[in-house]
Amino acid sequence: MKYDIVIIGGGPAGLSFACSMIDSNLKVLLIERSDANSISNPKDDGREIALTHLSLKILKRIGVWELISQKEISPLREAKVFDGNSPSLLNFTVDKSSIEALGYLVPNYLIRKALYERVCSSDSIEILTDTVVDDVIKGEHSSQVCLKGGKKIETKLVVAADSRFSDIRRKVGIPTIMKDFSKVMIVTKMNHELKHNNTALECFDYGQTIALLPMVGNSSSIILTVSTDKSNSILSMDEEKFNQMITDSFKGEFGEMKQEGVRHSYPLIATHAETFISDRFALIGDASVGM
Repeated sequence: MKYDIVIIGGGPAGLSFACSMIDSNLKVLLIERSDANSISNPKDDGREIALTHLSLKILKRIGVWELISQKEISPLREAKVFDGNSPSLLNFTVDKSSIEALGYLVPNYLIRKALYERVCSSDSIEILTDTVVDDVIKGEHSSQVCLKGGKKIETKLVVAADSRFSDIRRKVGIPTIMKDFSKVMIVTKMNHELKHNNTALECFDYGQTIALLPMVGNSSSIILTVSTDKSNSILSMDEEKFNQMITDSFKGEFGEMKQEGVRHSYPLIATHAETFISDRFALIGDASVGM
């Protein structure tokens, strides 16, 4: 079985790259370890992706943007960054500019779903789910992708998009710098009484950072970054107490705030591969640089 490109990893980076190859006349295989339902109907993971104008342009070019419900997209018109209780702040706004928004906020799971839908519309991209890659053997004229169970796939190029903790990156011998900040990001969706006016907020305070990303309607994604030793108490905090804590953190600017979604947590760990390429091999997405 021979391919021009084998992509390892069916997350946003792997699927985006696959979409960009649809009109290339190349034979492409995407391998994902999770099952077909997980990749075709991803669950809400609490993450809102702030798309830049360049990212929007790319999604339009690869035919993905129109597959995302416009009702779920929130334009970001202003962003304010505070330093504790200092009266000074950084303020970015679309006022007196020619652009409609600084960027666009889209739920991560909807982007992933649209990317998968676009890949499935192509006859030139094959998807292999429920499959684990054990190793990659690089050769002069081709590489072999070794699957768990013994099967081998020959390809001209291997592209690894298997997360910041890429197992394939390590197996092909690419060193990686890793920094553990010993912090955890706690993310959840909250409703509030007063409007956010499509303004993002971030406040750096002693020991923690809190941010608000405006979603559709009177809802926002709240991101609380705390030291690891304090994360469990916040994740297990009863909802009423949590709501009050977040309401107070924003000094009542949005009125009463109530948790709507599940609290998700993500460790704050950064990785940076020493190189992004090797013989018939490349890293993309978080497998190359991840946070």
